[in-house]
Amino acid sequence: MNSVGKPSAGKKVSHRVHREKKPTENTESFINISVFSVEKTSVNSVGKISVNSVGNPLREKNTMSDNLQNKSSFLVGVISDTHGLLRPQVAEAFRGTDLIVHAGDIDRPEVLEALREIAPVKAVRGNMDYNEWADALPAKDIIEIGEVFLYVLHDLYKLDLDPEAAGFHAVISGHTHQPLIEKKNGLLFLNPGSAGPPRRNSPVSLALLRINGTSLDARIVEIEH
Repeated sequence: MNSVGKPSAGKKVSHRVHREKKPTENTESFINISVFSVEKTSVNSVGKISVNSVGNPLREKNTMSDNLQNKSSFLVGVISDTHGLLRPQVAEAFRGTDLIVHAGDIDRPEVLEALREIAPVKAVRGNMDYNEWADALPAKDIIEIGEVFLYVLHDLYKLDLDPEAAGFHAVISGHTHQPLIEKKNGLLFLNPGSAGPPRRNSPVSLALLRINGTSLDARIVEIEH
């Protein structure tokens, strides 16, 4: 943290996608999901997100579609460490999701474009993400979906705030290529593992996160390769 207490910012077939379009940083206008950059989030001296007069965490913008603003249950697809490879099984696994979160090491912007064909996407930059398209991605992000706040970063070891004290419900990360679902004091830590090229002793996997109110239910989905 800096001096003012702000956090720093069937057939097994695989294919690589080839379309290119620079991703945007705008808040997605879909359901009741608000996204804002960690670099712009105010944090007080005890590491809590600043709240407004009625005790809600402050956010830059709150947008939701009229037909889904009363939705209370959400399905989030979580993926990480694709390293330029997006398998066709991902589209099947993420069918019906309200949002896809990519926890970094994307490697190619075309991966994000292909994921956007499935559902809206929020992504953070990993240590293997370079060039202009990657610079447009935040290193860390906060996602508000329904009543839940998710803190997203690539490397959990670079977590520089107390997520429980700050009021988060889950921390999503990647980097290790090892899937993890763990709860500590009611706080969910979720790592979907790697959905990219296989590594020795590491499964190819992603995760699904079901949100009902403030209840979170995560599961790991392994992909055959």
